[in-house]
Amino acid sequence: MLVPADNDNGLYSPLLTIPASTVRGEVQQQGRDIAITIWFSSLKQKQCLVCITGNDGTVLHKQRLRPKQPQQVMGYSATFSVPLAQLASEPLVVTCDGAPVRGSPLSPTDLVGGTVEHLSPFAIAGYAFDLMDLNHPVQLILRVDGAVVDWFHCNLHRSDVATALSLSENELSLTGFHTTPPALLQDGKRHLVEVVEGRTGKLLTQGQRYIQWNQNGVAFQPPKAKPPTKIARIKFPPPLVSVVILNRNGAGLLETLLASWQTHNCRVPAEIIVIDHDSSDNSLAVLRHWQRKLDLRVIALPRNDSFSASCNLGASYAKAPNLLFMNNDIELVQDVLSPMLESLQDPSVGIVGLKLVKEFANPLNSRIKTQVVQHLGVRFILPGGVTSNYWPYEAMSATTGIEAENTPVAVPAVTGAALLCRKQDFDAVSGFDPEYFYGFEDVEFCLRLSQRLQKKVICRNDCTALHHHGFTRLSGREREVLDRVSHNSNVLERHIGFWLKQRWWSSLLANDGYYTRETLCIGLVGGAIKLAASIARSFAAAKIRLLVSDQQWKQVHQCHVLVVGDARYDIHMLEYSRCDLLTIAYVEADPELWTKQSWWQQFEAVLVPSSKARALIPRLQPPAQISTAAMPLGHLLDVDRRRLRVLIAVDLLDANTCKKAALLQRQLQKNDFACWIVDASSSPTRMFDVCVRLDHPTATTATSRIDAGVMYVDWPRSLPAPSAKWLTAELETHLGSTFRSS
Repeated sequence: MLVPADNDNGLYSPLLTIPASTVRGEVQQQGRDIAITIWFSSLKQKQCLVCITGNDGTVLHKQRLRPKQPQQVMGYSATFSVPLAQLASEPLVVTCDGAPVRGSPLSPTDLVGGTVEHLSPFAIAGYAFDLMDLNHPVQLILRVDGAVVDWFHCNLHRSDVATALSLSENELSLTGFHTTPPALLQDGKRHLVEVVEGRTGKLLTQGQRYIQWNQNGVAFQPPKAKPPTKIARIKFPPPLVSVVILNRNGAGLLETLLASWQTHNCRVPAEIIVIDHDSSDNSLAVLRHWQRKLDLRVIALPRNDSFSASCNLGASYAKAPNLLFMNNDIELVQDVLSPMLESLQDPSVGIVGLKLVKEFANPLNSRIKTQVVQHLGVRFILPGGVTSNYWPYEAMSATTGIEAENTPVAVPAVTGAALLCRKQDFDAVSGFDPEYFYGFEDVEFCLRLSQRLQKKVICRNDCTALHHHGFTRLSGREREVLDRVSHNSNVLERHIGFWLKQRWWSSLLANDGYYTRETLCIGLVGGAIKLAASIARSFAAAKIRLLVSDQQWKQVHQCHVLVVGDARYDIHMLEYSRCDLLTIAYVEADPELWTKQSWWQQFEAVLVPSSKARALIPRLQPPAQISTAAMPLGHLLDVDRRRLRVLIAVDLLDANTCKKAALLQRQLQKNDFACWIVDASSSPTRMFDVCVRLDHPTATTATSRIDAGVMYVDWPRSLPAPSAKWLTAELETHLGSTFRSS
């Protein structure tokens, strides 16, 4: 029992021992961790389950604890701690066997502080410290008019700050900072300057100010020199590769890239085409310098254009048979072009990428570098949500346990930061789609080329380049352009969402690791547990979870497939389930008991044991599959079987429409469609592929369209319900045209 103490801080008095209470505990923050202690009244007491959940109910961590010796004042204790970085949510709710512990909910405290003491055309200076980690200098961000222009660390010792914090100078790391303001602030215009802590985005004290600085004097303009009567030009060999690079205010990055190109690309003749996006720094001067050494052309635009438009423009100028699209923030550390071209010599290969690595300098010693793998190709994952589709992610260092980090691999897509293809193939699929603006255009291009031309995408993970990530796309864009970035996800969902659902599940069931690296997980409940051995033989790579009553058997977030063999198991009440979860009813007896349950129609499929099939199948609706020892899940998880989930949206108060919907549902279920009738005014509760809106009030003819990864069918009242054959034909038409309209 927790008793509020009589003070202003809302703290709690010590725990009181209640005879009926066998388990008590408390949670508190200790630096970057949260520490949890549980007291048991007896060593013989059984284990308890401690759960940490976010404010929205999402389980972030759970752990079982047992009492340990020796006995303390409060009882027998068990303790553990969890880094806050793994939880990423606040406030945190901590429970022991469902009961909150003392100190829950806990809102983690972040003791990061600092002040901007000096802001002038010559310096930005001040101090910042992190009492959670005194030995780690704080990373800061400088923003100008809302755009990030610089990252920097505290780099000075400040004895006065240590004294103010009652610490010795040796106990506090570098807390002072001193950096030079960017030249763009001295243009005579009014700017908003902000200094924020890099991890949390928290403004430092006095870290937000408006400034207006003018340059001193007038810039000297040297007299124009007369052009030489004859300019000597280097004759370069015909290029085998045209390299297209986009740039905006990236002079330093260009210098690094071109120098590394000159050092490491010594065998393949190449031309470099730089599309400059109205740079205001000395990018053009850097490019003029390198034109004396490399076969380099500059196309200067008066605006900051999109990635797709500028890459397509660069490709139109290309003379070589091969195109290499490369970011200006790439730095070569080896010859990557030769092995990439080697892969492209295979006619079955259409696109080649490579492994990209981020490099970080040690804040205490700039000579020490830390490298993290950023890109080993692109695969897909379900991020969550009811109507979510599968979204691309970069396989990187966190997933190297399941990715081939040092050998070439076939992947669905690679990043446009380093992408090689044939110009003939690029033109055949019309290049990058201009509907995107700096987001997903490279992923969609790879999928479109590989599907339309039936060619593979290879990521050369045995070849490495450094990636100083995202400079051009994040700098100097107009506000209205930034607002368009969120549009990219809608475009990708419209283009490939419907098609990708089928591909993702086929990849999962085939365990080929292509579209997804997830392992098929099958949960078994009640009588279905007896199928575990035969399922393990049929799906050797799958993970099987036995969900036993009263032991979190409704928590199925890890499962892709749930086989329920207990008519009491209400699938309406599942906790943390995936929105694409395949639910199967395993009926051994009493079909009437099953079919009268309110959730019966929510199952996507029905299984019956072969020994009872003759007696049970005629009494079940929808039609059931037969479970045998050789095929315990029938044909439900066949790799080539298309999963189609149909919502029939109707006005539930219209009896005639509901009758039409019931007839359509039975017909679709006979054709292996998973099918549910829902209220047209309600929001869906699961992922679906088709939504048939029967007796649509404004429809005069039957129409179908793809939107957000779903085929929507508007069906007029004047027509009988659509047939399964008509729906299948519409599906095939839309799937077949997925990459034809781009």
